[in-house]
Amino acid sequence: MLNSNFRHLVNTGRINSRLLSNPSSLSMLRSSRLLSRRGMMDKNALLRFVPKRNFNKRIDRALEDLISRLPNGNIGIAFVGINTFFYFLYLIWPRDIIHKFYNNFTISQYNLSRGRVHTLLLSHFAHLGFLSYALDSLIVYLFCQNLTYMFGPVYIAKLAMMSIVCGSFLLMLQHSSSGTQNPFCGNDSILRALIFTVIFQNPTASFYMIPFPIAIPAWAIAAVLLGLDFLAFNTGSFGGISAAYLMLNYVR
Repeated sequence: MLNSNFRHLVNTGRINSRLLSNPSSLSMLRSSRLLSRRGMMDKNALLRFVPKRNFNKRIDRALEDLISRLPNGNIGIAFVGINTFFYFLYLIWPRDIIHKFYNNFTISQYNLSRGRVHTLLLSHFAHLGFLSYALDSLIVYLFCQNLTYMFGPVYIAKLAMMSIVCGSFLLMLQHSSSGTQNPFCGNDSILRALIFTVIFQNPTASFYMIPFPIAIPAWAIAAVLLGLDFLAFNTGSFGGISAAYLMLNYVR
């Protein structure tokens, strides 16, 4: 049974190389039921989760403090809450001045040219329709819940931050170079980061996709998503995919 210190390390995703190099610590980790549920039963599996390059320690501590306030450490709950707040704001916004909502919660050349840099963050949580709001919130919540068991909640929070940064950067380049693009909003960057984290981690695996009763290879899912994003010229999604790759290979 893990003591409180080990449990804290597991729940916050802070399993590091010093911990793994200690034989007694590794033995305790192997025998942990908590870790067995997360697929980390041997040293090779544990090493996949060793940080490659950490974020700023202050950011880590801030994320840990935030996550400790969430039920089961599921950062997806926070995302759903933010989505709900902005969608409710959209619903109650007076229709005669709805353009002010677009000016503050979507990315566009018009907004960027007027220095509204806050849209680079807020647009990733704004929705203009119930279906997109409901689907994004549901999928984000479920992926965050499952990936938390694999990587720890702090990693998922960092992944979301990285996806927003990468997505905003690409969207800023897109809208700065062309004024014909539609304003962007939604969880596309975060969603792609979560989905491609699973795909990059298990590229040869197969998954059952509702409502299809057949196993679909991860590479096929990736190809379909990339194809759809190319056709729709969904630049924000490519930011999320880039974030997933960077987090798995260069930053932890």
